[in-house]
Amino acid sequence: MRLSDEERAIRAGEEGEPRRFALEQQMAVGRFFGAEDFAPIAQAHLMADGEAVATGDLLEVDPEAGTVHILERAAA
Repeated sequence: MRLSDEERAIRAGEEGEPRRFALEQQMAVGRFFGAEDFAPIAQAHLMADGEAVATGDLLEVDPEAGTVHILERAAA
């Protein structure tokens, strides 16, 4: 994927591990769908179901392959 200067800095970890990790996940999704680059976003509204996103599972993301694997399930 083509990255902007800001995105390259994030990927290099210059803005911290959480942002680097998030960018790698977005890149994996982009590769899966064949995206060439990111679309600029000026504003967003997010809603999420806490039960769906707060699993506590330990995940491994392979950005090159575009895959996510569950390494360890959270205790129920």
